[in-house]
Amino acid sequence: MAGLFRELRRIVETAGSAAVRDGFAERAPTPLRSDFWGTSLAPSSSEVLFREMEKRRPTEAAPLRVFTVQPCVRFADMAPFSDGIHLIHFHMFTCFASPVQDPERDVRWFLDLVESLGVPVPESSFTYFPGASPLVPQPMFPEFGLPLLERLGVDPSRRTACAGTANYQVDLHRAETGNQRAAWGPRIEILADAGAPVEYGTLIYGSARSDADSAPFPPTLSMVFGVERVAQIAAGASSVWDLPSFRGLQDAVLRTFFPNQPTFPLIPDVRHALELVLALHSIAVAEPELRPGDRGVRHQLRRIVRAASRSLAHVGLEAAVVLAELKRCGGPATLPPSPPAVCRLHEWLDPSGGAGRQIAS
Repeated sequence: MAGLFRELRRIVETAGSAAVRDGFAERAPTPLRSDFWGTSLAPSSSEVLFREMEKRRPTEAAPLRVFTVQPCVRFADMAPFSDGIHLIHFHMFTCFASPVQDPERDVRWFLDLVESLGVPVPESSFTYFPGASPLVPQPMFPEFGLPLLERLGVDPSRRTACAGTANYQVDLHRAETGNQRAAWGPRIEILADAGAPVEYGTLIYGSARSDADSAPFPPTLSMVFGVERVAQIAAGASSVWDLPSFRGLQDAVLRTFFPNQPTFPLIPDVRHALELVLALHSIAVAEPELRPGDRGVRHQLRRIVRAASRSLAHVGLEAAVVLAELKRCGGPATLPPSPPAVCRLHEWLDPSGGAGRQIAS
């Protein structure tokens, strides 16, 4: 919670209270650096599900109903600019339920929850897996698709069939995760119109197992929304940078570096630099012992540091002054009292220092 801007914190607190009232218990998220993810910083909340399943196999008499707020970092598949939607560092609010006797009931509850947060769910669009295809010749849980959307009363004009992996999980991405755990089943993606389609939620109904020799866990319903995207849609904004806290940080940096300028043609570049710095700030606080390097997670961090250094240099922003503005503006950018975390950011982003120069080169 300490790493969230105030708009995001309100959403998480409201959703968490609703989840508790519906019988979900909160669970700690995965650390950004975890053996579960191998060579990647945590890109989703999947580990929480496996951790709970491996601890206690759920039954009808003792079902699993938990939720978590997972900080995530995704960099490998990010574009070299900021669109204000596909963030490098973001948060997922995820509810897991297993086994589920009535998926429709839980999905209705989840959609009502998201609507209570300010998202126009009745005007949202839904994509679903339509049935057997060369990719999935024998799909499981066929009712979790068009039949479910019909029962939910989703207008036909807002339903789109998609036979690809966006709507059917066939495995965990081993190239990204490095683990041998598997999960499979149909997905429903939920999108709102925020000037362009923005996917803000995902529903997954499927099975999973820890390894090839173990029996599958009971079917699980996963209900997920992106905290930053819900905040953006609820505010009617086309970018997360239009939210007050994000805009305040951007404007403070622009005023500092470009005083008395009537327009700011470099806003997209400044946003990208700030987004990278915010991601590094979160990593430095969450994983104080992590250092950039040549392999695995350390190499991923090295790439983010390089991108941040180059983005700052591109628009002429000095890392030290940006960090001072982060501290002054508050929110998730409030620098922690821990001197090592602050020093780490300066070490990574200051190209004048020996270590910083080597990392940024």
